[in-house]
Amino acid sequence: MARNVPRASVTGGGRRQLWVLLTAMALVAGLMAAAAPGALAVHDTGAFQLDGNAETSVQSPVPANDDWDRVCNEATGGAVCASAGPTTGAIAVAWSEDNLLAGGPSLDATIFTGGGSKDPIDIDQWAWKDGAGGLPDKANLLHSFAVRYSLPDSATCPSGTAPTCEVLFFGSDRYDNSGDAVQGFWFFQDEITLGTNKIGGGFGFNGLHQ
Repeated sequence: MARNVPRASVTGGGRRQLWVLLTAMALVAGLMAAAAPGALAVHDTGAFQLDGNAETSVQSPVPANDDWDRVCNEATGGAVCASAGPTTGAIAVAWSEDNLLAGGPSLDATIFTGGGSKDPIDIDQWAWKDGAGGLPDKANLLHSFAVRYSLPDSATCPSGTAPTCEVLFFGSDRYDNSGDAVQGFWFFQDEITLGTNKIGGGFGFNGLHQ
């Protein structure tokens, strides 16, 4: 299935209502090795909201200092989401927007091509292309984000990680949340970029699995 690959941009706007499906998840370094009871409260650090919307000002049902509107503000230097303000103590942020054209977002922007899951395939076999058309609204990602905090051990960190642990929140929103869709998040050690080498009906990627 073709899946949208958002590109970095500092331009905002949209031609119709944005249906937000915030699929943020929290990953605490080392948590997979921790006992299950600790994992149940991993979101409850007070650092980032996991409440299904993008606005820090909406503090229910999971209140916290930041939401992804603040990540947007800090990552773009206030050029987008200017009213939200920067994050509260994040040590790294990333924010990416779908390829935009004059007058609004391009819904035919960069997508994976070639079919099938990319998870077990080496990166040098992945392929992408622009302007493909026909991408279902439910599979069209508009924004993606990530934010990292270094939190004190008392803030729901696994035992033995004092004085701090690293917490990473990441997620995205899509053009329309009507219908099922699957997303994948990859954490690369190598630098991965869009390539220009031909692969099938598209182009390849630069970089390798490590």
